Amino acid sequence: MGKQGVSSDKIESINPALITELIRGKLNDDSAELVTWSDSPIPLGGASMTASIARIMGTARSGGQLISLSMIVKTLKRIDFKFLLDRLGDKHADSFDPLDIWRHGLLFYRSALPGIIKGSFVPAKCYHAEMIGDEFARLWLEDLGEENDDWPESRHIQTSRHLGEFNGAHLERETATEFRPIKNFLRAHILLCTPAVGWESITETDTWQHDKVANLLPCGTCDRVRRMLNGSGQLMDRLATMPWALSHQDTDRRNLFSRISSNGAVKTVAIDWGFVGVAAVGDDVGSQVWQNLYFLNVLPEKASDYAESSFQAYMEGLRAAGSNETADQVRFAFLSRAIWALAMAPRTITSYVREGEIAGVLGRWIKERGYTLKEAFERWSVALNTIIEAVEQAFTETE
Repeated sequence: MGKQGVSSDKIESINPALITELIRGKLNDDSAELVTWSDSPIPLGGASMTASIARIMGTARSGGQLISLSMIVKTLKRIDFKFLLDRLGDKHADSFDPLDIWRHGLLFYRSALPGIIKGSFVPAKCYHAEMIGDEFARLWLEDLGEENDDWPESRHIQTSRHLGEFNGAHLERETATEFRPIKNFLRAHILLCTPAVGWESITETDTWQHDKVANLLPCGTCDRVRRMLNGSGQLMDRLATMPWALSHQDTDRRNLFSRISSNGAVKTVAIDWGFVGVAAVGDDVGSQVWQNLYFLNVLPEKASDYAESSFQAYMEGLRAAGSNETADQVRFAFLSRAIWALAMAPRTITSYVREGEIAGVLGRWIKERGYTLKEAFERWSVALNTIIEAVEQAFTETE
């Protein structure tokens, strides 16, 4: 942690006067004074649009008492995504604003949406959202704590129900005009993962048949994955005809926290609303399940049971919110979302075989839990086989 009143290089432009103003609002005391403050950088999760994240901690004097305080400060940086919109083509030109997508989280918190979203799945509180010149945006958010402990499977399944309630309460609802929700997020993600020279360059047979990998993946896995990724447009076109809902679109464990009320009721609090938009009903629970498996947030040995239990809990949440979508429609969207993880897999396998490491979120998970790379990849391959089977099942429903 930095010294009192001294910020780190990444957030040196933070103004203590603003901290004081936010504290006064939080405490509802116009005379509250900031006494000490310091910051501690938080490791980034790999998002290219995030410049830095830090925890601000300190003390304030209010009503003659010293009160501890903490907030999260997230700084976003400008990235032009026009190249991605160009790859999506004219048919999907309304998917997102390429000049605004980098600050989508700021626009979300400035809109009416955070106040509209009620129930058991809610956004983290935002105390202030500001632009810093033309190149950066900053969010001052509630500190939800570390919550580093792994959730039991029952808590993940409870979150699936909360997601069903959230999506069910916001079916095919147009959002405020000052906020443009992202569309075709899954289609854009696959394009972003696709190498410039095509999937063949990253699904090479010799890599997938390497001794490190071959005994963990069924024979022909490489060809199956290549065929599904090349044919992903078939799934995307079907999804475009499905009932849609307001969706978070990045709902794995990394972005979720628990809030327990005085009466013991549990809410799921979500951070990182940078991809919030509209997606097929079932996409959010698919994001949760398949990304949790991909990042090993859930035991892969229980993958099939976990996936089915989560889907059923999500359907219960939809029904509780008054939704009448058919289970077949929702299941198709749920299964199709597994292709998000499938599009990430070739780079993970290539990195493991050729470079002897796994980078990014998954690599950090391995280090934090003390697994050897071999042990982690063996577990991950079990999850990957379940993900592949889910995508194949989605394709069978388009035939």
